[in-house]
Amino acid sequence: MEIFQTSLFPSRKGDFKPDKFKNAIRDTLFLECVKNGLNDGFRRMREAFSAGDMSMRNESNFLHEAIFNGIRTQIDTYMPDWDVSFSTNKIGSERLFFTFGDYIFILKITGAKTNDTKPSRCIEYQEADKHIITLEYTLDDMRESIQSAYFQYKKGKSSTYIMSVPLHQPFEIQEETQSEDIIEVKKPILKVSKKKAK
Repeated sequence: MEIFQTSLFPSRKGDFKPDKFKNAIRDTLFLECVKNGLNDGFRRMREAFSAGDMSMRNESNFLHEAIFNGIRTQIDTYMPDWDVSFSTNKIGSERLFFTFGDYIFILKITGAKTNDTKPSRCIEYQEADKHIITLEYTLDDMRESIQSAYFQYKKGKSSTYIMSVPLHQPFEIQEETQSEDIIEVKKPILKVSKKKAK
């Protein structure tokens, strides 16, 4: 089944609603499973490459698959009764994604470029039957840790919703929606002081 094809009925999914997304994952172990999967996947990659036997050229692909498999293991272990489906990657070149409720989650390392293909356009312009949310992660400059991770909803080139995934502290939802900020102008308060003459 090709999940990244243009929907015949795109209006059925409606507009993306951040509150509906938060409610779908609230009070579940989903966020904790994602956090632990990211950390476990990175740890596995570091262990595999620490001996220096593997080419650094393979590191990014290995990390991507290790994170994907780490999230799958966490969800299979802690949410076995939930309807979460993971893609298969039998030949190693398919896009890694999973579905949960009305959402498709795609893993992406921040800054990675994609080829302009029919599936990538379907993802970019939200043309699938479900809302597509990227789980983006950023490595530090020395590639020694995952610096940040977040869920992001994009349509076209604009990002309309970002929710941070804290990687090291107890889980607390941190989110950000992009809207117009109202800037209130405040007048400065000047305090005049008299200096004593000597």
